[in-house]
Amino acid sequence: LVDILSPPTGKLSLFNLYVALSRTHDPMLLVEDDRLEDLNKQTMRWWREM
Repeated sequence: LVDILSPPTGKLSLFNLYVALSRTHDPMLLVEDDRLEDLNKQTMRWWREM
């Protein structure tokens, strides 16, 4: 679980999100990252074959 609400600057930026995610060490986050990467590869293959 990552808290991305109300960052110190009052705005959500890619940098703030990166810092929040980089501080998490949940193994399930790595599993989800792998799943999303596989899904991205499948989508790219599907798109090229259209």
